[in-house]
Amino acid sequence: MSFNDENIIEVKNLKKYFYSGLFQKECIKAVDGVSFCIPKGRTMGLVGESGSGKSTLGRCILRLIKPSSGEVYFSGEDILFKNGEPKQLRKQMQIIFQDSDGCLNPRMKAIDILLEPLRVNKFINSREREPASELIKIVNLPEDLLNRYPNELSGGQRQRIAIARAISLKPTFIVADEATASLDMLGQSQIMEVFKKLKLEYKTSFLNISHNLNFIQRTTDIAAVMYSGRFVEMGKTKDIFNNPAHPYTRSLLSARLKVTSFSIKQNNRLNKKNFSNLTQPVSGCSFYQYCPCRKSVCKDESPSKKYVSDDHWILCCH
Repeated sequence: MSFNDENIIEVKNLKKYFYSGLFQKECIKAVDGVSFCIPKGRTMGLVGESGSGKSTLGRCILRLIKPSSGEVYFSGEDILFKNGEPKQLRKQMQIIFQDSDGCLNPRMKAIDILLEPLRVNKFINSREREPASELIKIVNLPEDLLNRYPNELSGGQRQRIAIARAISLKPTFIVADEATASLDMLGQSQIMEVFKKLKLEYKTSFLNISHNLNFIQRTTDIAAVMYSGRFVEMGKTKDIFNNPAHPYTRSLLSARLKVTSFSIKQNNRLNKKNFSNLTQPVSGCSFYQYCPCRKSVCKDESPSKKYVSDDHWILCCH
């Protein structure tokens, strides 16, 4: 994918390293040289196991975490290393956090949580309350919940409030970090329809980060698989799911629960370890010790980009 005017987000060689230890010698490469684009009005899915760097990447794009290096462009404008707080950027780029308990102010009622972004950006005055009713209907919650505090709501209700707050300003780009993880199947389906409506009416673009492979398959146009801080496979969503080319991608897809009329089976060809190890330095492929297709060259040679088709590539040594 090449950078052009049709892209809402353009990321080039983005890195985020964390240092720890007595002399800051231990380096955790949470994001290690990631590049990609998201076209306007399109949705990109990002999958990978816990600890692979997905959430860190999303927060770096929004400048919630300062990257170590790299470039991020929003509608063609460099947004990473500009001085000061990009106030206009906050109106156009929003995030749905996966932890609804931590992202909602426990001292504010739901109505004030929903109206705060509108009041801060002066879209409404401090006394208006009608927009809150419209927002809570969008996420299929009853209006009587508006006067409750977060601790009086269920986990799914809190998550819907967080989603409604994120879409209140009608942003052009949303990072949805496990946005539907705490919702039941009906709730997930309803939120999918909300996202679809935003795409159609406002040309909103999304970065959907999720462990739910079925959700990614149903809601995204392009998908990327992240492992140990890097993208190991990227392409159109249908190509990733129908023709996975990287061994790690195949292991993720094979681990999905498969339902039959008699039982639920889990088919995972690789052992059930947590594959990611961001702290252990490797000279070759970081997936070497788990890969069923490994060759001797993979141990010492850094993986390079190999194209499976025009828009579908993997990071592999052979």
